[in-house]
Amino acid sequence: ELGLADAFQTALCLMEWPDRLGDEAPANALCLDFALMDAENSRCPSLTAKGGKWHHIRALLVEGSDAAKH
Repeated sequence: ELGLADAFQTALCLMEWPDRLGDEAPANALCLDFALMDAENSRCPSLTAKGGKWHHIRALLVEGSDAAKH
C-alpha cells in the first residue's frame, strides 16, 4: 500500500521499527541496533547483515570502526 516493496528494491530505506513490517521486511537488509550499556543510557551500536547483499559493506564498516579504535 505504501510502495515499500518497490522502495526496498530501488532506494535506501531507513526504518525506525522494522520489526513492525512483519512479512513485508526485505530479505536483504542491513540492520543497525543499539544496545543499552549502562544506567547512564550509553548505547553500543551493532550491524547485522541479512542476506548476501550487505555482507561486504558491513565488513568494511566494522573494519573501519576497529581501525579507528587504535
